[in-house]
Amino acid sequence: MKYLYYLLFLIACTPAVMAQTAQEIVDRADANASFDHATMQATITSTDAFGTKVYETQIQQSGRDDSLIVFLAGENKGQKILRTPNELFVYYPDADNVVRLKGAALRQSAFGDVSYEDLANSKTRSDRFNLTLVSTENVDGFTTWVIDLVAKNKGESYPKQRLWIDQATYTIVRAEYRSDSGKLLRELRANDIVKRGNQFIATQLTFQDATKKNSSSTLRITKIDLDTPLPTNTFTVANLSF
Repeated sequence: MKYLYYLLFLIACTPAVMAQTAQEIVDRADANASFDHATMQATITSTDAFGTKVYETQIQQSGRDDSLIVFLAGENKGQKILRTPNELFVYYPDADNVVRLKGAALRQSAFGDVSYEDLANSKTRSDRFNLTLVSTENVDGFTTWVIDLVAKNKGESYPKQRLWIDQATYTIVRAEYRSDSGKLLRELRANDIVKRGNQFIATQLTFQDATKKNSSSTLRITKIDLDTPLPTNTFTVANLSF
């Protein structure tokens, strides 16, 4: 009988967070990663069979749709990547030329194991995927929800995904990205979470290409400014060549 009482006690004490749906959890995770205005400094270290490359970048973001990555040092110095609601542009300083990327060009590497396609889609995950709350799991020191995603429509780069979302901060701390057949294509690990205002930011993210041996890219955020508004022309094509 005492085991029955113990079981009833556990059920009664189950955290309210368990009652949340997969969509509520994922929507909150997406909202946590969207900023009214943000400027960050980040170092990207990419390693593959040919060696290691280091890039110094500035990342600016406004809302879900607009972002700008500027390469400050490294072999891509001066290059800029602009994402607007429906388009992706790259500025090449050597040619002083702006190119709008589309189609197969989006699959090219932006830096290391991150493609332009990875940067392009700004729609919420609940708009693009059917979501299923699978379980809870302790991973890398975090207590997480485990959520499976299956694409609603064709055209997704990774039609099947699994996310591990930290229950305390609604930060994605691990992710697996798979093909329609279930083949693992890419993995993400995130840690070193800091709080800024009401939001939480993982300051270290490591992307691993599962189709290549010993290939990974680690982004380390070294400075975060969520207080300074951005100029109105920050996310315009005209601003890229300045």
